Parts: sequence; C-alpha cells; structure tokens
Amino acid sequence: MGKSFFEKQVDASETFVQAFESILSRHGYEKSNSAYKKCQMSKQKFHYIRKGQHTSKTAVFHIALGLGFSFEETDVLLRKLGYGFSDCDLRDVIVKFYLEDGNPDIYEVDEELRRYGLPCFIKEDEDAPIAA
Repeated sequence: MGKSFFEKQVDASETFVQAFESILSRHGYEKSNSAYKKCQMSKQKFHYIRKGQHTSKTAVFHIALGLGFSFEETDVLLRKLGYGFSDCDLRDVIVKFYLEDGNPDIYEVDEELRRYGLPCFIKEDEDAPIAA
C-alpha cells in the first residue's frame, strides 16, 4: 500500500515535538489551552507531552482520541517515538479501528475498552482531568 498524502508530507528529520506541534496547529490547537481539557488530561501531563517528555504510547492514544487525530497523524507520532500499532494488543486493535473508521471519540473507545476489561483513558468515577 502506498503512502498517504499526509505521510509524504512528513519530514523524516522532524522530531516528535515538531510533528506534534504541526498536527496541533492543523487542528486549531497551536496556542489553545483547551486541548488538554478536551483530552480529559491534566495540564501538567499535556505540557510534558508537548515538550516531548514522559511521552508513552498510551499518552499518544489519549491525545489522538481526545483531539480527533486521524490514524495517519497518530501513526506518525507513534513512529517518531519508536512505537507502532500492534495487531497482538487488543487495546491497539480497538484504538486503530476507531481511528481508521474516522471516529476517534475517546468516550466511545473507552466504552469498548470497558467491554473487554481493558484500562480506559478516562477514569469512570472522576469528572476532573487525569494524567494518562
């Protein structure tokens, strides 16, 4: 399968932080403080990720689903960190399905994860933003 238009535009020398800022900008979050709230993530955790610190695969999923990133955008961010989607990990399969389906809704994904007894991105018993 050939590369998508987005993947062809990604500079191989671009860092995670540069790629993340570019994607945030495309989604209208370049200077917005509302991004971390939409992700249901603490401001501190979002800031660390934005600076390329403490960035896990789960954190990338959390942000991608919370902000409505595409599969391609999420995949680029994961690859910049040395991660990728695994067909052997049910959580990855579920997240990938929703992203490829064009429905990156963190609440729907969490519902699906709960059905399989997997860790969710948002805690059920709290309304306050949490760290990923």
